[in-house]
Amino acid sequence: MNFELQIEEGLYESFRAALVLTGSIEAAERAITIAIDSLGSEFSAPELLVRTAQSALMNGTSSGTPCSVLPLELQALSLFHPTRRHAFILRVLLGLDLETCSEILRLFSQEVEEAVHELLPELPWALEFARCTGIVSALRHCDPN
Repeated sequence: MNFELQIEEGLYESFRAALVLTGSIEAAERAITIAIDSLGSEFSAPELLVRTAQSALMNGTSSGTPCSVLPLELQALSLFHPTRRHAFILRVLLGLDLETCSEILRLFSQEVEEAVHELLPELPWALEFARCTGIVSALRHCDPN
């Protein structure tokens, strides 16, 4: 795979990660822009993903109100405490290693693992709750920030 294609795929992956982390298209775009500005002209796709995640958590809205472009399963994550939600997204959905997640979240490795393990058994409940109560459908509008 050539370098340009790797970077293009890295941009898509980084944007999706920022969107899930922030719940806002505009905040995701802002996180990508900040990450690219901080990395300069020479960077790899994995570096962009990590820097984007850092930027999204530091500068994103993360209001808990998910954007309607996200599938219901990802919108249901908004029901969880931000620490648990972010640990799950970084560690499970993005597949980042424990050390990287710890650095991004500024938590000890054990705290990241605990957050993920506490959230996992609650996932089916959150999805069912979102479906039954319509809580997620009530949050269908993207955050304007």
